[in-house]
Amino acid sequence: MKFVKIALPYDYLTTVLDCMEEALRNCKTDEEKEKRRYAYHALLTVWGENAGIVKDD
Repeated sequence: MKFVKIALPYDYLTTVLDCMEEALRNCKTDEEKEKRRYAYHALLTVWGENAGIVKDD
């Protein structure tokens, strides 16, 4: 498995997570749901780890 690092504003990450939640609800097969669930939980972890970080400009 390859891993990538991306620079994404926190607000965009929140939007991506909202979209992924909707995609999980609309899965037609368990296989499809499992693929999305893994990515969703990985992003959710990143989101949570960065929730309290405030960047100074």
